[in-house]
Amino acid sequence: MNLEKFPSIIAAFSFAALSVVVAYEWGYFGVVGRDFQSYFTTYDYFSDLIVASGPAFVVMLIIVVVQIALYRKDNFKKPGKPKSIIGKWFDEWSLETIYLVLAITAILFSDQTRLSAFYLLLAFIYIRVANYILSYDALKPHRLQPLGLATVILPAMMIASYGVGRDGAYSDLANLRFEHELRLKNTLASRPIHLLRLLDKGALIVEAGSSTIDFIPKEEIVLLRQALPTWEKRSLACRYWAWGCK
Repeated sequence: MNLEKFPSIIAAFSFAALSVVVAYEWGYFGVVGRDFQSYFTTYDYFSDLIVASGPAFVVMLIIVVVQIALYRKDNFKKPGKPKSIIGKWFDEWSLETIYLVLAITAILFSDQTRLSAFYLLLAFIYIRVANYILSYDALKPHRLQPLGLATVILPAMMIASYGVGRDGAYSDLANLRFEHELRLKNTLASRPIHLLRLLDKGALIVEAGSSTIDFIPKEEIVLLRQALPTWEKRSLACRYWAWGCK
């Protein structure tokens, strides 16, 4: 590899990763409140990028492995002649049919707070459609080029990330744990809160007994405290079957 291209490669990967993080925040703040996203700074996005790099890599690896396993060199057509019109149609569009049925099933049997499986299926469907379009002779030379790969992989990653962010917001709001204490200027007592996000400009919180989401500027925060975490010291066998307990 030409070392002169290395900065460009790093910039491209950084742009792709940042795009996935931005899509996650779109999904998250689409539930929490769009106006709160205006408090996000470049520092917050890059902080999220560091935290999300591991899960994003795993999701991308899963998508790539699944698509490699399903890829056919003959433009997604199975060999042999089908015996009927229905057989011919299903041979050519079997995977798309399966994806569509799974997506409809995900919509029917998932509530509003858990639709990440639906968005993941949308990501797979997008990859199939993009690969099908790029399989035409005029576009084939560009399919394995950086722009062609980005056209296929990056939007799919953003779709999946949007769904994960959306479900993450519902999960945060449904499982309020008032493990933090917050004290503001001109107050003597701390109050229990659920910390949604700690941003460069302040904190996004839910107070105990409140039905609203509040943004507290960092200039107003005097103390933010969390209790030490606890963990289970007994093994799984000990907890459920009383085996090997000390």
